[in-house]
Amino acid sequence: MATNKIMQNLFRLFLLISFFSCNNSSKRSNVSEAEIFQRASLFYKNNDYENSLMCFDSLVLLNPTKGEYYYKRGYLKAMISDDKDAMNDYWLAIKFNYNNKSWAFLNIGTLYRAYGLYDSAIYFYDKAIEIDSTYKKAKEEKEEVLKLMKDMKLFNPLK
Repeated sequence: MATNKIMQNLFRLFLLISFFSCNNSSKRSNVSEAEIFQRASLFYKNNDYENSLMCFDSLVLLNPTKGEYYYKRGYLKAMISDDKDAMNDYWLAIKFNYNNKSWAFLNIGTLYRAYGLYDSAIYFYDKAIEIDSTYKKAKEEKEEVLKLMKDMKLFNPLK
């Protein structure tokens, strides 16, 4: 119980530090969402995923109903192998009407695929295709998983 409270307080401290590190400016203390987004993008382009992630944490605090921030934060979390939290952020992106929901479904499918949950992966690839029938990447990923499943059945010594 006490350990849980300590962890919650550490998490809150982390969020505050994240917020202030992305809102740090020598000229003024009030940095706009757009400026934080620019910093996050710059960090990402320089492969500094941890700092980019901190900026997106700040953006989510500033605008907790903007689906784009959850999607991009989820993508960053997946990049650093925080798959469970990445999945949660993709779902929040969908919930808050991220304009590229098909991308979120594709990435959810990819996470399931990474864990060998191929039927679930196919389901989410289909959801992506349902939203955007021209989504080539989702179709390719689905075909790869279907081929993988077929190959596994052909070479499965237990069948």
